[in-house]
Amino acid sequence: MLSDLRERLAYAKSQGATGALLRTEWEGVDVSAFDHVNKINLIGAAQLTQNMKETDRKIVLRWLREEKLLGRRVESAIDVSGLTRFLLKTWQVMRKTIYIDDFVFATSSQIPLDVNKAWYTMTFYHCLSTWDTSAAGRLDLNYANLQRLLAEKDDALKLVRELLNYLNKKDFGLPATTHRYLKDEFQFYDMYVRGFALCAKACLLAKALKDGAVESARQSELRALQGKILQGLSDYIQELKAFEDKTSHPFYVYLLLNHRNAQGILAQAREMLGK
Repeated sequence: MLSDLRERLAYAKSQGATGALLRTEWEGVDVSAFDHVNKINLIGAAQLTQNMKETDRKIVLRWLREEKLLGRRVESAIDVSGLTRFLLKTWQVMRKTIYIDDFVFATSSQIPLDVNKAWYTMTFYHCLSTWDTSAAGRLDLNYANLQRLLAEKDDALKLVRELLNYLNKKDFGLPATTHRYLKDEFQFYDMYVRGFALCAKACLLAKALKDGAVESARQSELRALQGKILQGLSDYIQELKAFEDKTSHPFYVYLLLNHRNAQGILAQAREMLGK
C-alpha cells in the first residue's frame, strides 16, 4: 500500500498536518503489522512522514534488513527493485477485492455479514460519495455499469493469479527460506480474493434484480447469471467449511476466510432472487 500511503500523507501535509498516528494492529482482525509482510507498510508510513521522497525500493530494503530476510546474501545480489514492483502490485489486487470501485465493501477486511450490510457500508456508513462527490453514480446498477462493476471482480482474480504464478517462478535472488516465507504469506490469497469476488457479484446482482434497476429485457439474463454465482458461492462455502475442519492456522486466517458471513450473503441473495 505504499502508493496509497504516499498519496494520503502528501495530501495531509498539503493541508498543514505536521505528524501522523499509525496503527500497528486492527482490533477487528487481531493481528499485528509487526508479524507479517504488512510491516512494509508500517515502515513505509514511518519513513514517509520523515521524508516524502523516500523511495519504495529503500523501504522494502529496510524491511528485508530489519526482518533479517537477506540471510548471508550480498545485498547487490538481491533483485530488490523486482521484489518491490511485485509487492506494489498487491495493492491493485486488494483495491479490486475489498472495495467496489473504491467504495468500501468489506467489513474489517472480512466478507460482509449479508447483502444489506454490504450496501449499508457502501452507501451510508463508509459512503465514498458523501465526501467525494465525483464518486456519485459509480454504484448505479443499470446494465452497462453493472457489467463494469462485475468485471472489476474478474480483474482482481486475474491479477492475483498472475502475481502468485510469478512468485512461484521468481525468487528475486532471495535465500530459499525467505522465498518460502513470501509464498507462505500469500498462500491463501487466491482463496480470499475468490470469495470476495463471488460475494461482491452476488450482492451487486441481488440489489440490481430486487430494485429493478436493470432493463426488463436483461432480467432473465441476470437471473441466470445470479443462479450461477450463487451456486459457485455455495460450493465456495463448502470449501471453506472443509478448510476450517481439516486445517490448523492462526485464528485470523479463518476470520478472513469466514464461511459464516458468506452464508449470510448466500441466504439473503437467494431470498431476494426468489429461491
